[in-house]
Amino acid sequence: MNNQHVLKLVVQLKKITVAKAARIFWLLGRHAFLLIIATTIVNIMLGGAVFYYYVVLAERAGVQSVPVVRFQQDGYDSILAKQAEKTNLFARQIDMQYNDPFK
Repeated sequence: MNNQHVLKLVVQLKKITVAKAARIFWLLGRHAFLLIIATTIVNIMLGGAVFYYYVVLAERAGVQSVPVVRFQQDGYDSILAKQAEKTNLFARQIDMQYNDPFK
């Protein structure tokens, strides 16, 4: 086979794949409503399976939930104090007037 035959074959293959892809997209476009209904049903089924796996089976096995994390007010107050301190330091540096060394 020479290069011209290979090139013609590649061009024909591209035309065939583009035509088939266009045909597939037109088919999906014509049946868009059925496609949406089918994907919705599949989505509901997958959601039900996940719910069943994580909720129903966990309740049957008697798995206890993770303990509740309590809010620590003293830690929160210390973080707010540090942030306020940094904000004040930044505000003071903005208000400072510096001499221009190039005058």
